[in-house]
This record gives sequence, structure tokens and C-alpha cells, in this order.
Amino acid sequence: MAPWWSLILLLLRLSLLVGADHSQVPLAQTSSIQQQSHRVAIIGGGAAGASAAYYLRKFANESAVDTHLEIALFEASARIGGRTTTINVFGDDGLRTELGASIFVKANPILYNATLDFGLDLRGFAEKKTGADFEWGIWDGTDFVFKQAASESRWLGYWDVVKLIWKYGISPIKVQRLTQAMVARFLTLYEEPVFPFKVLQQAVAETELMPFMALTGLELMREKGISDSFASDIIQASTRVNYAQNIAQIHGLESLVCMATDGAMAVEGGNWQIFDQMTKRADVTVHHSSLVTAVVRDQDSGKYAIQVEGDKEADAKVLRDDFDTVILAAPYQFANLSFTPPLASPPERIAYVSLHVTLFTSPYSLSPAFFGLSEQSQVPSSVFTTLPPGSSGGEDDRHKFFSVSTLRTIPPGKHSDEPQHVYKIFSSRRLRASFLAELFGFPFYQPDEDSAQAGIDSIGKEYISWYHEKVWHSYPYEIPRTTFADIKLIGDPSTPSGIWYTAGIESFISTMETSALMGRNVAKLIVDGLRNGY
Repeated sequence: MAPWWSLILLLLRLSLLVGADHSQVPLAQTSSIQQQSHRVAIIGGGAAGASAAYYLRKFANESAVDTHLEIALFEASARIGGRTTTINVFGDDGLRTELGASIFVKANPILYNATLDFGLDLRGFAEKKTGADFEWGIWDGTDFVFKQAASESRWLGYWDVVKLIWKYGISPIKVQRLTQAMVARFLTLYEEPVFPFKVLQQAVAETELMPFMALTGLELMREKGISDSFASDIIQASTRVNYAQNIAQIHGLESLVCMATDGAMAVEGGNWQIFDQMTKRADVTVHHSSLVTAVVRDQDSGKYAIQVEGDKEADAKVLRDDFDTVILAAPYQFANLSFTPPLASPPERIAYVSLHVTLFTSPYSLSPAFFGLSEQSQVPSSVFTTLPPGSSGGEDDRHKFFSVSTLRTIPPGKHSDEPQHVYKIFSSRRLRASFLAELFGFPFYQPDEDSAQAGIDSIGKEYISWYHEKVWHSYPYEIPRTTFADIKLIGDPSTPSGIWYTAGIESFISTMETSALMGRNVAKLIVDGLRNGY
């Protein structure tokens, strides 16, 4: 999300990820001769739901399945993309900024190859220069434990590497090798014999990633001989900005995922376009603004009815029936729908992070005084936080934010007579006016007791010229675990009919790519079942 990808550039400038060439075949036209139909309802239009729709059509066409798939996708909002969305700064289409999932990497086969297949324009995720001496810094609440110079000079880049090795020894090299091994194992999930997988924990065991899941990030680093200082300063800064969790709580695999950032990129105009294109190319009937409230199984026919609330033309509930298969492509606990008959073993309700994302513009720069610097010092363009030595987080976490990033500077003209910096802050709670005033050192701004408890909306436009706030159930608390939710909630995984579930993979790794992978996996299992005559 925030521009933390450059952390890994310091790890000897080495490529961390194993390249993958998983070419995608353009969708073929379905034969006009259809012997029978199989109707699929997908609930949720995020990465998993869009991917399931796309690969259902793709695998069916490639396999020449003698069954016509009728796919309907129900999305509660007015758009496709789920937690991938953009916001227009100042309401300007030319200033689109990611509000949700911001980047992916070239070694993400589904996302990267989709952009090539769909002809989407990519942009490297390089930092927009803001004039600061340092591109980013890691702050522990008292001191900056590391800073990277804001320069395109190769020699300054090498000097940063020297400083890194001098301070942390060979720990960066060990993490680089460990991350590379993790990625190589992860990529086996895309191919036979592991893919497609009917049981996620079995697939994770086959990839030999389970030991990474059973430990916290800190425990894993200690087991592998990585110094506590490197784990706390560098890796923890990345786990906090990526998952709002500390290294002593998050599982070891996810802590390594945070370090696998080589070749970070994004789609020009927003990553949501990947998933929008998937639904368009899959010949799917998309029902926007359709909140599914119930899934009802007919005991005689075995078919499923989808009950939808909030039809635009009437307040009455709309009943759609005759579906053979239902894919729940959203976290069960947030779907707020009922099943009749009830699920015998519903997915476990797991805790999700409530992440506050605040985008705003201001003519002011970050205050040196807030970070304990002299008045003449410059604050890095982006600041990632970690914990002071000996702290494990929780009540010891004194920070009021996980990161603050300067995304760009808008020159004077269309929206203001003076330059406006665009900032993004991740935090665990809503930002208060008093905190922002201190963070930026607004002159002549002295909030009274009432306004000090107020939010960003109470600050005058001379200080905050534009803002947007969003609270996400962004990802689970990725605690160590070795079991995951079932992929098939009703029915045998060998048969296509029944109710499938994709969000169990988020406790394993929570990214756009892994959600898309589970959508692809479910699609393959369904098509294989149809091909085998079930």
C-alpha cells in the first residue's frame, strides 16, 4: 500500500523473487451446441469472485466441457474490485490514488499476466520526488533507526547498502535467501501436482510452507539466525505498513511476504481494472448493488435460490433461483447472509484488522519537531513506524499511526495557489485534529479541548485542503495457524454442485494475488467435476 517496496532495494539490490511464466490463453468462443447448462452464482465481486468467473469460463472453454456455464455475479456495491479501489483527489480524474490494495509484483502470475492479456498499462512504483533529502525513514517513536537517501545516484544506493550491512551484518542476506526459498515454494501452488487443491492445509503442507505458518515472524527470524535488531527495525516496519501487525504477533510466512517486493507495480488508473476486465471477458451477468441476504436450497431439486435485497427499482426482495453452484467469494463473517438449511460447519469467524486510511492534501510538510529533529532537519518523504527496543506492541505501542507517506506534490494551478502535498496515513483509529496539528506543526493552530478530540473534518482548509477517510476490514490478524476454512462448505469437492468458499486463504496469505488464486482454484475444481461427469 504505502511505498515500502524500496525496503528490499537495500537488500544488496538483489532480485528476491523467482520469475514465473504462466501464460494465459485468450478466452475462446463457447460452442453454440449446448447439451445442458450449469448455473453458477458468485457472491462478491472482489479479486476472488472476479477470478472465479474468469477462470470458470477459461477452463471450461479449454477443456471443451460439454456443458454450458451460466454465470451470475452478485456484488453489493456499484463497482467491481472489492478492496481494490481508487479515489480522485480533489475530485479530479487526473489525480486518481489507490485507497485499497496498491501494488503487486511481477512474480504474481495471475495479476501480472492478466495485465498483459488485457492490455492494461502498468507503472513502476517509484517514489515521486518531493525534495526531501531522504526517501523514507523508519521511526521507533524516539529515533530514526534507518533512512534511505532520496537520490537516483547508484553510488548513494550502494552507500545505503553499506550502511545496512554495517548495522545489521549478514541478516539482510539471510532474509533475502529465506524469502527466495519461500517464493519458490509458494509458486508450486499454481501447478500440478498441487493445483488444484481441495484442502488448503494439505496444499500448504505439500509446499513445505507449514513450518513458516506455525511460528510468529519474530520466532522464525530467531530460528533462522536473523538478528532481533534487523527483525524489529526493517521487517517489522514492513509488517506494520502492510498488515498493521507487529512481528511478534504475525505469522512467519506473512512476515516474509512483506519482504517480497521486487518489481512492484500497479495498473495505471487503478488495480480494480484487472478484476473488472475479468468479469467482462468471462461473459458474466453482473448484478451491481445487489446485497445477497440468503441462500436457500430446494430439498427436492437440490438447486439454490439467491435472495437479494436492495433492488434499485423496488425495495422488495428479489428471489433468483435454479443455481447449481454457489461460490461465496467474500469473508463469511462480513457477508451477513443466511443459509437454508444452515451450514453444518460454517467457516470460523476470524478477527480482521479495522484499518483507518486517511488521504488528504496540505501545503505543509511533516514537522521535524514531531520526530525529535532540529528545526533545520528534513523529515523523510515517508515515515514507517516500528517499536522501540524491548517492546512487543499492544499497550506498549505508543504510535498513533503505522505509516505516513507523501504520495505526490500537486503544483499550483487548478486546485490551489500553492503546492499541495498528497499524504496517506494508515492508523488503527481515526486521526484526531490535535495529532495532525502536531504532526505537521500547523502555525497559529491551537485546537481547544473540544476540537482536540475532533477529527480531520474540524481543521480549516488552509491547513487541510482536501481529505477522504476510509475504514477497511483490510485483512485478518495473521496469527500463527495450521488449519484453514474448508473450500467446499456443502458437497463433495470432487463434484461441481454445492457451496464453495474462497476467503479461507486470507488466513494463509492475504493479498490480491492469493484471493485470485483461490478463485482460480475453485473454478478449476468445478470444471474438473463437470468434465468428469458429476
